[in-house]
Amino acid sequence: MPTDKPAEIATDGTVRIRRIDLTDVDTIFAGVCDSMAALSPIMPWASPDYSREDACWFVANAWLGWRDGRAYGFLVEDVTDGRFLGLCGLNEVSGHTANLGYWVTTAEAGRGVTTAATRLVARFGFEQAGLKRIRLFHIVGNVGSRRVAEKVGFVYEGLCRQHLAVHGTIHDTRLYSLTSAAEIKGKR
Repeated sequence: MPTDKPAEIATDGTVRIRRIDLTDVDTIFAGVCDSMAALSPIMPWASPDYSREDACWFVANAWLGWRDGRAYGFLVEDVTDGRFLGLCGLNEVSGHTANLGYWVTTAEAGRGVTTAATRLVARFGFEQAGLKRIRLFHIVGNVGSRRVAEKVGFVYEGLCRQHLAVHGTIHDTRLYSLTSAAEIKGKR
């Protein structure tokens, strides 16, 4: 059941991650709409017809994912003022493995928010969800995501050819992984 104020899961003193709450629909919808130009080239779900209903579906599935242990979605907020910064989470949880995905609002891009949130979520994956391997994929040419992976300590494993379809175009992706919390670089 959602609470009035979802509990903080982790913070690095600058950003905090917390479980996505059913009351976050409008916040997420507004963030996606404001950031659509940056999201649509790299996110299959980000299209001009993205609707509040899509945000409702996402939030409901985030809750079901936590319940079933198949995904852990987090809202990323500014510690100082509680401002919405983006989303980060673990998906396709299967056994001891999961994928880590993220996006931040256009206004926060390039400020270290994604790197900070990725560190926190990866730590959660190993220390609280019991994962042994976390994968990160990004479209070849997405320099920002490559930098995030490298700063956090993900190890580059290789190229996944013809791996991700985004709005009718199939892209190659780069695959990275972490296999323990000890590999995570940077702030604890």
